Amino acid sequence: MYEALESCSETPVDVIRLFGLCKKLSPHDLWTHGKEIVTNIKAVIQPNVPRKVQGNEINDLESENFSSLTSPEKLQLVKSGENLFSILLELFRDVWYLLNDVYPRHLWEMTSNALLPTGSVQLNVDELTVDPLQILRCDPKVLRCAPIMSILLHILAASLAASKYYLGKHVIVSTLDRD
Repeated sequence: MYEALESCSETPVDVIRLFGLCKKLSPHDLWTHGKEIVTNIKAVIQPNVPRKVQGNEINDLESENFSSLTSPEKLQLVKSGENLFSILLELFRDVWYLLNDVYPRHLWEMTSNALLPTGSVQLNVDELTVDPLQILRCDPKVLRCAPIMSILLHILAASLAASKYYLGKHVIVSTLDRD
């Protein structure tokens, strides 16, 4: 899986097929590959990904007829109008949301750290709870990629909710201590 994700810019059809298979796994079975998938999130972010994705392309690429084609035939089919990287990103987002059903907080931490620019200090879940806006210090390419941005916004919303609860609890405890 690691090799396929690393070479997704050269052979996106293979990664699309791999993500299609991942979507068929149960979330708990998929979690065994979660770290590999999430840590390679930057490999699937391409600067030329369009914002609009057509929905019926994914079903065509997951069909049995598509899997029986040779690589040149697959590329020809895909070049006839579908955008491979759009499909790849949509599938990545779908797989990420499946992983989110198993251990969400751990996934948010892994994803936040994978989206940070190279050389940044790693975050943990507690730091995201205290300061949720740290997630926005991500690589600028993320902000231009709608499917990955939706993942980022999901993590931000969850971190903001956790932060609201944490700060509310902190205020109650501090007012009780004064009395």
